Amino acid sequence: MAGTLLINKNTTWMPAGWVSDGILELIANELKNTDPKLMTIMLECKTDINNGSCDFGKLDKETFKSLINAVNLAFNRFKNEGQKTFHDPLFLPGFLKHFQELISLLNSDKRAL
Repeated sequence: MAGTLLINKNTTWMPAGWVSDGILELIANELKNTDPKLMTIMLECKTDINNGSCDFGKLDKETFKSLINAVNLAFNRFKNEGQKTFHDPLFLPGFLKHFQELISLLNSDKRAL
């Protein structure tokens, strides 16, 4: 099952479910102390809770910018610390590629400006 995150009406991020779930958990971890509501949204987007479906098109500009900040923090933390504990190094390049793709798609949204 794939994770399906609708960024806006024209943009969707749809990696494998385990990739989506892993990235959502990393993002949620960054949000736990700063934005528990957005953290809950991230966790509710996981494949085991909401079939991996989530609509970020509903997020207002301020919340969307908070999301982008958390995604960037999560990516940088993972690159600096998380790679050592990644479950299978063979899949690490693909995981990072999908993570970077999410960042790029979020930054291409007009709410990111």
